[in-house]
Amino acid sequence: MKNSSIIIISILMPIYFFSSVLGGSIKDAENSKRIPFVNVYIRDIMKGDMADSNGYFQIDDIEEGSYTLIARLIGYKELEWEFDILKGESKYIELFLEKEALEIEGVNVTTERSDFKHNISISKRTYSKKDLAKNPAVVQSDIMKSFQMLPSVTAASDFSSALYVRGGAPDQNLILYDRAPVFNPFHLGGMFSTFDVSVIESASFYAGGYNAQYGNRISSVIDIKTIIPEEKPFTANYDISLLSASMSVGCNPVKGLSFFVQGRRTYFDKMLELIDEYFPYYFYDITSKVNYRISDNTNASFMYFIDRDIIDLSLGDTLDLFDDAWGNRVYSFNLSHFFPWEGRLNASVYYSQYSNELNLLDMIRMYTGVEEKGGKIQYTQDIGDIELNNGFELYEDKFDYHIVVNDSDSLFNIQDSPYYGAAYVNALWSFNESMIIDGGLRCEKYEYFRPLYLSPRINMKFFVDNESAFSISYGYYRQFITSVKQETNDFSSVFGEMWMPVYEYYHPQTLRQVILGFEHWFTASLFVSVEAYNKNYDNLVHSSLIDLIINMDDPKHAFNETIGQSRGIEVLLKKTSGALSGWIGYAFSITEFLKDSTYVLTYYDKTHTLNANLFYELPWGLSASTSLVFSSGSPYTSVTGKYKSYSIDHLTGEIDGYSWSEIYSDYNAARFPPYFRWDLGLSKKFNIGPFHNKITLSIINITNYKNIFFYYYNHEVSPSERYEFNMLPFLPSVGVSGEF
Repeated sequence: MKNSSIIIISILMPIYFFSSVLGGSIKDAENSKRIPFVNVYIRDIMKGDMADSNGYFQIDDIEEGSYTLIARLIGYKELEWEFDILKGESKYIELFLEKEALEIEGVNVTTERSDFKHNISISKRTYSKKDLAKNPAVVQSDIMKSFQMLPSVTAASDFSSALYVRGGAPDQNLILYDRAPVFNPFHLGGMFSTFDVSVIESASFYAGGYNAQYGNRISSVIDIKTIIPEEKPFTANYDISLLSASMSVGCNPVKGLSFFVQGRRTYFDKMLELIDEYFPYYFYDITSKVNYRISDNTNASFMYFIDRDIIDLSLGDTLDLFDDAWGNRVYSFNLSHFFPWEGRLNASVYYSQYSNELNLLDMIRMYTGVEEKGGKIQYTQDIGDIELNNGFELYEDKFDYHIVVNDSDSLFNIQDSPYYGAAYVNALWSFNESMIIDGGLRCEKYEYFRPLYLSPRINMKFFVDNESAFSISYGYYRQFITSVKQETNDFSSVFGEMWMPVYEYYHPQTLRQVILGFEHWFTASLFVSVEAYNKNYDNLVHSSLIDLIINMDDPKHAFNETIGQSRGIEVLLKKTSGALSGWIGYAFSITEFLKDSTYVLTYYDKTHTLNANLFYELPWGLSASTSLVFSSGSPYTSVTGKYKSYSIDHLTGEIDGYSWSEIYSDYNAARFPPYFRWDLGLSKKFNIGPFHNKITLSIINITNYKNIFFYYYNHEVSPSERYEFNMLPFLPSVGVSGEF
């Protein structure tokens, strides 16, 4: 039986239960993508279900008879389907909904509202490709820059896309790309992220309160899913800016099999060559994915990702002064299967590597690298009002660092391959539409530590009415790896983080976190959320390049342990759809750690932060966007004075000149002036043949406000002169994008 709206995949299924069951999936009739959160019910008996985030539904305990099924979602035409069902029969169907004019607004409103009613969304934000592409950008839309506009995130500077989430450091964020971890997802010393928005289906950002599914990071989780290649004969899109260009193509050669390939490269170096100028740096990234729909309830995909930053500085064709290449390489295979009894299985096997290979004058060669290979299995089962989620993961990390001078033995050598294993159970329970409980337990084992570590986590939401709810979250989190980092906001991580295991001489990094939240919906698309949090870092493990050099003979002892704390309150007002959409956020926070028996501020602490990120749809295919940030200045250790340091000639005993030495304040006792940046964007859609195009004008720092990155001094005059090194100035950019 088939018509334009529905295909019955299976009429008769095995009899699993004595009563009858109707289940299936709901897809978009235009592109065959599954649609989440669709209301499905049997009109005759008013029994139904809401499709989950993957577009699957199930209605149990149906008596034998003839019925009419209704599928309804704002933005799509309502579907009616008449069916017969026998006693004990399990029927699986596939529904195809056709779009109506309210597509975008309706889907967004329904999804946000459904998430509010059926999930604990404390400290969680999920964005689609369309959402991520709205912000003004220097090069192209940047997912990390979008997250930096949230009140829970602090940006250290304009030169970094790294995320400091509620006092956590960037190496405490778990970044997943199709379920595989990515260690250093940044280009140009952290200024741009390596993920091209055009291939991202969705990105979920957890600023805290994430459940037992995620582990081995203590700050936040960014779970990015790439698009499923469309089952069309051919698709293409492009994005060209002043500094880079990207393009992706997709194909569906046979039924059920589809793939895409996306590539991006900067070309500023090539443009300068045309005018006989030399710019020895460029970056590129490539994402490709093959998807095979084995059956209507089984899907397999393989994703490959690589990015590289390359510097090649030489004197003509004779002498290589300095060359460096660094970046990530990721392979991820994912298999998913949906069972008729509303069970879902996901299995993944992956490999992720970050490496940096540096060559100086063909004399000094340095290699830094970390790789992870492993697998994950997750099984989800709906049992009445309870969603039970179980899983385990096992992987091996490999750390490899060495420096070779003139092909001699390594001066610095670290090679370790510890394993990590974890199992978890998590249950999401909806209780009489008045309360939701999301609780779980994660059990972790790391090779360098003897005990098994248990990490309990629980989130609860209490509904006041249909528009308001309170939430509370408590979690225990551990992390068994760290990175070599500095205590100041400088260019020390321009080539990416240097990851290290936490050795048995220390303790795992540990966090205890409490979050209190409140949500209220004013309309179907406008809501406010307020969250207060308190984070206690019972143990922080860190090292620096100086520590490693001092302990070169035994780098396993080059770490320091301390404790820290972070607390704050955040307010977010968000409009999810309509001509005007976006959010305004405010955050108050304090982040400290113990240094020399005294609590001091981190360099990325910003007491007050105000963010605005707004998008407005105009007539004639025009749209405007704006991003604004105003915050307290970052702490720094100031120079309060100077003195002369004399050098002595040890042969004659006479003074042999002097140099100026600086006198410093207490650690991070001063602050830079307040930070302010206002960006604007304007876009116009237009068509050329079958291509749907968009031209975008972006202006970064439209007021040309002088945000200070650091100070430097001239002590040869009296009094000393202080100079400013500023961040991004007024910077316009033009880009063109399109799709076929």
